[in-house]
Amino acid sequence: QCGKCLKAEAVLNRRRDHEHHIVHESDKTYVDPGATWFIIDKLWLASWLAFVNEEAQGSVPGPITNERLLEEDGETPKAGLERGVHYRGVNREVWHIFHGIYGGGPIIERQRLDIYAAPPLSRSRQRLPQHQIQAPPLQSAYQQVDSPHLNFQQVQPMQPQTVDT
Repeated sequence: QCGKCLKAEAVLNRRRDHEHHIVHESDKTYVDPGATWFIIDKLWLASWLAFVNEEAQGSVPGPITNERLLEEDGETPKAGLERGVHYRGVNREVWHIFHGIYGGGPIIERQRLDIYAAPPLSRSRQRLPQHQIQAPPLQSAYQQVDSPHLNFQQVQPMQPQTVDT
């Protein structure tokens, strides 16, 4: 392999390790009282898990794709969705990490780990400005790496950022 390719591969492996580490450190099987769950499409999560898996070394997953969980109005969950089959829940910090790096959506926030549960009262009464429900983009924490032989985006972790919730 050429030198640029080896460098890009090393950068991508550092990114995998970095993302896996920060998500693992922030992930919980519960949320604190009064906190909410963020629903995420299980297919997107599976693609991210394949990306950070040392053996699978899948490609970068791209933006979060929650659209398939919702009706055309972009808010109503489709009928028949099952937790663990079609979607998973993550806490606010993990959502901010994912959304800050990958973008996408739409945001599906719930009081309980159930896509059919009510959204938080503050969200159902009025739409909060985006800056209040998502972290600043973490993309600025990554540096583009160019490789003529790799056909996916390579980014290099720089200084870790904290997420304000």
